[in-house]
Parts: sequence; structure tokens; C-alpha cells
Amino acid sequence: MVYKIVALLGDHIGPEIMEQCIRVLYEAEKNCNFRLEFEEIPCGGKYYQEYGEEYPSGTVEKCRHADAILKAPVGYVDLKTGKEVRLENGRLAGDGITIGFRKRFDLFAKVAHIKGYQNMPIKIVGGSFYDYSAKNIDFVVIRENIEGELSGLYDEEKDMMKKISKVTSYIVVTRPVTKRLHEFAFDLAKKRNGRPLDREKSVTCVDKSNAIRAHRFFRDIFEEVANNYQDIRAYHDYFDSFLYKFPRNPETYDVCVATNFEGDAIQDSAANLQGSLGVTSTANIGEKNIVCEPVHGSAPGSEGKDIVNPISMIKSGEMLLEWLGVRHKDDNLIQASRLIERSIEEVIKEGRVRTPDIGGNSKSSEVVKEIIKKMNLPLFEF
Repeated sequence: MVYKIVALLGDHIGPEIMEQCIRVLYEAEKNCNFRLEFEEIPCGGKYYQEYGEEYPSGTVEKCRHADAILKAPVGYVDLKTGKEVRLENGRLAGDGITIGFRKRFDLFAKVAHIKGYQNMPIKIVGGSFYDYSAKNIDFVVIRENIEGELSGLYDEEKDMMKKISKVTSYIVVTRPVTKRLHEFAFDLAKKRNGRPLDREKSVTCVDKSNAIRAHRFFRDIFEEVANNYQDIRAYHDYFDSFLYKFPRNPETYDVCVATNFEGDAIQDSAANLQGSLGVTSTANIGEKNIVCEPVHGSAPGSEGKDIVNPISMIKSGEMLLEWLGVRHKDDNLIQASRLIERSIEEVIKEGRVRTPDIGGNSKSSEVVKEIIKKMNLPLFEF
């Protein structure tokens, strides 16, 4: 079977890290006996600056009919002026690709697997790097992805001079979306294995329900859903308390589910435990579609310098293969996903090739070359 993938190229470093990711995916294709067919589509702020739209005509339909979507970071800064390119409504050019596609394709859950890497230098305190215990870091953060604080709904009031005097932004929490999200979290906890320290299967709901009524509703639905999963322990924590606890005791968490804004902050913060945003990837998941993307941004001014960590983009491709493999019951894709994952683990563990964000001075292309080298060694059994 040929799997059709749309590759959204994004801004600044986007096209180059997408090219590196596709190189690795083609290597996995050769090793694991399946076929990928890519259609690369320019998009984002630079495209908007040149053509007056965020992506070419027909992109939505191509994405809708693709088997999966890979997206590089969007967001363009005109380096001559230092200004971000924005839409007429003031939103960042590229939002139609990020938030817009999440809503258009009903990608209700944004999933990040936070997993420790052996011999990965972690930079949390001061200017020095130090090792975290990798075996204790293996949890999933699921973020509500289409409602909440980032729903985009707001009201404006103007004074007599037609100046804005008040803006009210809405937090949207609906029962159908929230129930589906929590069920997704509990179902994932049921499937997960290999958790550190033989800990129990659990889901922790993270919100600010002690202060925000919409979050209280989010938590109420969590408790209703938890009653249908008696074999999974259900916990709750407030957002501020959780941010304090999880870097200190990551081994106590299994699956965490959070509201939109809070989940966004948690996923970025949790990247510290992996060593860098440059090694953290996410999957925007719906019933029929998936968009896999790095956590980091488009790094204005870094394009063409071969210095940005490519692992986050490559891991996005790994997540895409795993989702396709499960969806189509294709063990070759699942094997390819594991091959990429284990090759990345070996490169990090070996420590010879590292980009600047994780304490090295290697080029991005050198990291890719080393990952591909590991993929072609008889290191792994499946």
C-alpha cells in the first residue's frame, strides 16, 4: 500500500528540517518494506507575504484526502524590518495552518510523549548542563486542541472615539468535545506499557477549576468519564501546583490531560525534561486525520545555517508512522516508527553528535546522517 503524505513546509527553518525528516522517512521505507508518497506544499507567513493567502488553493482538499499530514513550524519575520507578518485581522500569518487546521479537521487532542533519553544533558538551573534520570521520565501530555482559552471567540467594545476600551475573550468548554478528549486519555492509559518504576496506570486532569468556572466543567466531565474506567486511577491537580510538581517527580505521572492553554504551557515546559524543544514533537489527532509537528517555532534568522536540532521534526515523522500503522494495522509502519525512535535514542546516548541546544556544536545535517547510519546497523530486534 502507498501512503500519501502532505508535507506543509512552513517558514524560515521549516523547509530544511522537513527535507531532513523526509530523508529519514525514506530510509525507514527502504528498511521496513512500505511506500510513502509526499506532496510538499509551501505555506505560512512568507507565502502570505508573497501571495496574499496562507496556503495555495486546493491545499485543504489535498490534506483531507491524504493519509496523514506533516507540518513544519510557521510564523515569518521580515528580517529587514524585524516585524512579524500578520493577517489583516492582526493574527499571525500562519494561524490558518495551525489553529485553523485543528478546527477544520476536528483535531481535538494534541499529544506529546515526554520520554527521557539516556545521557541527555538537561539544562534547567543556571548555565550548566546536568543529567536527569532518564528512566523516570515517560509520560504523555494530552492537550484539548480546538476549544478552551484558544477558541478565538471574543467581543470588543469601543468608546466614543472608536478606540477599543474593552476586550472579552471566551473560554469555550463543550460536553461532546471534552468527553471525547477524556475518553481518549483513559483509552491511551489503558494501552500504554513500559512505564517507569512499574507505576499504576493513571490519568491526571490538570486545570484551574478552583478559580475558573469553565475549568470546573472540564473537571466535572473528567470525573464522569473516570467512573467508566475503574481499572485506571484518576487524579486531579491544579495547573500551578502541577507545574511545580512534575519536574521534581516526573515518575509519578502516566497520562495527563489538560485544557487548551494549560496543556500548551505544560507541553513546552515538559520539553525541559527531554533536554530541549528541539527533541519534542506532537501529534494533533482527530477521528480521521492527524497533523504531526515539532513543538518549537520557525527560528527566524537560523534558516540555511544548518544549526537547528532536526530531531523534533524527525520524531513528528515517527509519530505519523506509528499512527498510520495502528490505523491501517500495518506492522511494517510500526516497526519503522520504532526503528527511528531507537536510532535517535542511540545517537543521543552515544553523545558524539549534538546540536547547540543540547550542549554540542554539531550541524543539523550531521545529526541526520548519524540517525540514518544507526538505522542501517543490525542494532535492534522487533
